[in-house]
Amino acid sequence: MFLIAAIAFASTQFADLPPNHSAYPAVQYLVDKGIIKGYENNMFLPDRGLTRAEALKIILLAASEPVADFGQNLTFTDIPSEHWAYAFIAYGVENSIVKGYDDNTFRPDQTITRAEGIKVLFSAFAMNPDANPSQAYSDVPPDHWFFPYASTLMKKKLWQDGSPLFEPNRVMSRQDIAKLSHQFILREEASHIPVMPLWVPFIIVMLWLITSWIGSYFWTQIFNKNRRAMLILSLLTGPISSALYGILLLIPKIKIRQSDMNVEHKNPFNILLKPRKLGVEIYNYIASKSHGLVLVSVVFLLDFLLGHLIIITYHTYLYKISFL
Repeated sequence: MFLIAAIAFASTQFADLPPNHSAYPAVQYLVDKGIIKGYENNMFLPDRGLTRAEALKIILLAASEPVADFGQNLTFTDIPSEHWAYAFIAYGVENSIVKGYDDNTFRPDQTITRAEGIKVLFSAFAMNPDANPSQAYSDVPPDHWFFPYASTLMKKKLWQDGSPLFEPNRVMSRQDIAKLSHQFILREEASHIPVMPLWVPFIIVMLWLITSWIGSYFWTQIFNKNRRAMLILSLLTGPISSALYGILLLIPKIKIRQSDMNVEHKNPFNILLKPRKLGVEIYNYIASKSHGLVLVSVVFLLDFLLGHLIIITYHTYLYKISFL
C-alpha cells in the first residue's frame, strides 16, 4: 500500500533513489515536509504509478490545504466514510479541485495520467493555465485540452526533462508528482517574497553617499595628502568612518575642560580645538602612519561585519530565509 507520512526526517535515504537521481532533491524536500514517504523496505519506487486518491492526497498536502477533519458528505458509491482518502476526496470535490464521474463514482484506485495530475496541481495551487498558449511539446497539439497547461509548464519552467515529448497520457509516477509538487511549492513560496520598493535602494544610496562625504573629513586626518585614497576609503566605509569622525570630535571636547580650550567651527564637519595658552591645534592627533594603518584595518573589518550583519538580518526577517 502507498504510504504517506505526517513526519519524516531529512536523513532518509532510499535504496533505489541515489543522490544523483533526477528526482532526489524533490523527493527529499517532500520527505522533509512530511508530504510523502517510502515503503517499509526502504524503497521509494520512483517509477511506480499513482492512483487518483494517492495523487490527490500528495497534491493537497503539498498545497498545504486544511484537509483535516473535513466534514463534507460524499455521495460517491465507491467512497465509504471509512475510506483512508475520504477527507481528501471530500475536500477536493468541495473546492472544485477534482470531480467524479457521471455514474456517481470517484474511482480512487484508478491510475491517474500526467495530464490529469497536472490539472489537479493547477487547481490546488490556484494557478491558471496560459491564456495565450504556444506549442511546448510535439505530442501536445493545440486542439488538446492539455495544451494551455503544457504551455504553462514550459514557460514557467515547472517541468524540465529535456525531452520534446511530454506523454500526457502516460501514468503519473511517484517521481513525476514529486518533481512537479516540488516546483509548484517553490513557485508558491517565491510569490510571497516581498518586493523592495524602488525608493528603498535610492534612500540607501543617498545615505551612503552622505555618510561617505562626512567620513571623508575623517580620512583627511590620516591621508591628508592622498586625495584618491581618502575618496576611496570614504566611499567604502562611509557610515563607520562618519561615526569615528564624530567620536574623535567629541572625545577631546568631553575630556578637556571648556575653560582651557577654544572651539572653532570652520564648518559643520570641521572643528578645531585650540589650547588658549599654546594656540595650537590638537584635534589632528591621528596623523601617525602606523596608527593610521591599524585604524584603517579596524574600520574595514567593522564595515565588513556591519554590512553583512545588515544583509543577513534583512533577509532573515523580511524574506524568511535562514542563513544558519
